[in-house]
Amino acid sequence: MEENEELKKAAEELEYISEDEHERFLAEQRMEFIRLEKDLKDAGKEEASKEIAKKMLAKNKPIEEIMEFTELTEEEIKKLK
Repeated sequence: MEENEELKKAAEELEYISEDEHERFLAEQRMEFIRLEKDLKDAGKEEASKEIAKKMLAKNKPIEEIMEFTELTEEEIKKLK
């Protein structure tokens, strides 16, 4: 949610300063940085979830339980077996 608020704020700022080319460039760079930062966080969360799922699979935990704790889909978990 916080990332969405930051993107919204950056978009509003971009619209406000869009008349100034240099300011527009800086705002676009800021938006791109925020997007990249969010993508990295999401990728890290997914990798962590997969590692947890692997450990749970090794302990023969039910797929439904693994899905609940990791937020991975059944298909994603089955690929980890």
